[in-house]
Amino acid sequence: MSRPIKIYLDQSAYGQFLNQSPDDWKKAPVAEILLREQAKNTALVWASPTNVLETLQSNDRRRELATIMLALTAAKRMWGGSDF
Repeated sequence: MSRPIKIYLDQSAYGQFLNQSPDDWKKAPVAEILLREQAKNTALVWASPTNVLETLQSNDRRRELATIMLALTAAKRMWGGSDF
C-alpha cells in the first residue's frame, strides 16, 4: 500500500474555494478532488501556522476559512512550517 500524498495549500486556495462556490465550498472543483482523495486516504491536506495567522487577519471570511481548513485537515494535521 502506498503512502498518501501530503499537500500544503496556500491561503489563497482556501479563498478560491469560497469564490468558486460561495454557497458550498465543497463543490469547488479542487475542493471536491481533495475531499474525495482524503476519504480514500490517498492525499492529506496539512495546514501551517501561517495559514492560521492569515485566517486570523481576515476581516470578512474568518469563520468560513477556518471551517475549510478544519475539514480538509480532518482537524488533526498541522505542519510545523519553516516560518517559526
